[in-house]
This record gives sequence, C-alpha cells and structure tokens, in this order.
Amino acid sequence: MEAVNAPAPTADAAWTEARDRVRAYLNAHGVPASRVGEMTDQVLRFARERHAAQPDLPPVEIAADAAMLLIDGWIQTIVGLDPSESAGRRLAHERAAVHLADLPSRWPGQFLRDEPPPEEMRRELRATYVDAGPDLEFSNMTPRAIDLGPVSDVADTTWRTFDKWPFLRGVATWLLYLGALAAAFYAVRF
Repeated sequence: MEAVNAPAPTADAAWTEARDRVRAYLNAHGVPASRVGEMTDQVLRFARERHAAQPDLPPVEIAADAAMLLIDGWIQTIVGLDPSESAGRRLAHERAAVHLADLPSRWPGQFLRDEPPPEEMRRELRATYVDAGPDLEFSNMTPRAIDLGPVSDVADTTWRTFDKWPFLRGVATWLLYLGALAAAFYAVRF
C-alpha cells in the first residue's frame, strides 16, 4: 500500500500562514491592535526580501525570525547590548522587561516605533531589564536521612509494636474500620 503524501503548501498559503503567525506573535507581545497590521506588513516586506535572497527557507520561518529581530533590535537601541550575555538570555530578559514595564499598553503610540521613545519609557524599560540571577552552576548533592521529628519516632514505635503482636494490629485495624463506619452512619442519619 502506498503512503499518501499531503500536498506541499502553495506559496500563497505559506505566506498567509506567515502573516497569521506574525500577527499572533505581535498580539502576544501586546502590540496595540491599531498597529498590528502596519507592523505585520513591515515584517513581511523584510521577510519577502530575505526570501528572495534565500529561497530555500520557508516563509513562516523567515517571517518569525524577522518579527523577533524587529522587537530585539528595538529593545537593544534603548537598553544597549551586553556582549557577555548570550543571545537566548538576552531575548528572555528583553521580553520580560517589555512585559514588566507594560510598554505596549502604557505607551501604545511609541512602542516599536522608529523615532526615539520618551525618556520615561526608556527609563522604565531599563529599570525592568533585570538580571534574573547567576548563571547555572552544577553541584553535587548527597542524599541525607529525613528527620521527621517526634511524630516519626512515635509512629515507628507503634508499627514495631504491631509487628510484635499481629493480633493487636488486627484489632486496631478493625476498630478503625468500625469507627469510620459509625462516623458515616452518624453523619447520614443525623
């Protein structure tokens, strides 16, 4: 039996999907609805130019990179670039700073614009661009016994007693069972 292959997406369908994903990406970053269309067109123009130079890359991938570069570049012009910071860590810091400062809703007209942002917006973004903590360092942890305190000692003594006298264990189990039944009966009847 031959495998059924799904038809390859047409160029128009691929660019439509790229447009939808860029719009979703910009919406997820809180870009005001009035600017999403304009910015999507800007990102797709850049993506089409890049696709002409690199036709082997899918339009969705190029458009996603272009949208990420747009936001990354805009934030870098305000915050600056730290050469000691890795690209992934920088992107995470940038996204966190944008959302912590709530830039899209507080300054919708200036968010991701080419002109210089207001000083208050610049100050707020720099203040929220925080270092989350030190880099990951590996360490060894040896397992230790857990000290549960006096409750553990009492429970241990009780179980040892039950182990010595199985009849006592049976009586205690039946008493607990009958007590639960009596409590259920009382709760239902009264």
